[in-house]
Amino acid sequence: MMIGMALQAMNYDMNETDDFKLDEAEKWFKRLKKNIKAFDSDSPKTFMISKETNIGVMWNAEAAIALDNNPSMEIVYPEEGFGISIDNFVLPVGAKNLEGAYAFIDYILRPDIMKKIIESYPYKCVNKETNKLLDDTYLNNPAANISDEVFLSGTFVKNLGKYIIKYDKLWAKIK
Repeated sequence: MMIGMALQAMNYDMNETDDFKLDEAEKWFKRLKKNIKAFDSDSPKTFMISKETNIGVMWNAEAAIALDNNPSMEIVYPEEGFGISIDNFVLPVGAKNLEGAYAFIDYILRPDIMKKIIESYPYKCVNKETNKLLDDTYLNNPAANISDEVFLSGTFVKNLGKYIIKYDKLWAKIK
């Protein structure tokens, strides 16, 4: 995701696989590195809540939690764009308990259950029935309840296939 952000900052596609453009992304990051406190994908909100940092890149649920804990923050979506990913439930070929798997997915998608999940992990909720149950804390949080207009300005993170090795090597050099 961070390499994609660097690519977008240079007006390239965030899913770029061209070696020259990836080298440019590395140089872009190296110029910024002295200003980066931490690379923390597990809980980047911690630095913003504690006010140890005054800017951060994070998934929208992390930003929503940070904003709830530090209302002085401002949520900004880069005009160059941002990455979007979607968590999914999948059933592997040959799954031994298809009936149980479908029952679990049906359970998770129930509006009352999805509400509980969204209240703990405030990602954008696309379940229309769940949205009717969510309170103003979620609905008025611009990080959690991203407007459709903002959402549509993002770019889906693609499966880069064999090119992920390039990204892994590049990220190891950057960090």
